[in-house]
Amino acid sequence: MTRRWRAEGRDGGAGTVHGSGSDRPGDDRPGAGMAGRTAAFAVSVAVQFAVLYWPRAAAAPSPLPVDKVVHVAIFAAVAWTGLRLGLAPAPLLGALLVHAGVSEIVQATLLVQRSGDPGDAVADAVGVAFGAVAARFPTRGVG
Repeated sequence: MTRRWRAEGRDGGAGTVHGSGSDRPGDDRPGAGMAGRTAAFAVSVAVQFAVLYWPRAAAAPSPLPVDKVVHVAIFAAVAWTGLRLGLAPAPLLGALLVHAGVSEIVQATLLVQRSGDPGDAVADAVGVAFGAVAARFPTRGVG
């Protein structure tokens, strides 16, 4: 549910109704929507780090590539939210691609309960590409 606020005119009467939490045309509040985008980016980075570096619990084997889908999703989320936040594309996407490789090396060498998988790094890179492409399309009702 979107909160709504009514800007009053100089004469004290009702003015234009504006949506809350976005910087869409007509929303004249400075920085409207930036807090939501920043929070979304921060949460996506935190989830990414938790998924990549948290000690893995024993999971039942699955015929589906659930692990690869998760890797695509978490890297796509960070790329998409970072670009929607307005971060520079080249440094963000470059850092994500480097992180894809480094995370697998860390898992293989430093985390006892984890193992590195080159296939996961490929899935991460696919996620970065998906997130970058998705960020190019306008969204309606999303910060």
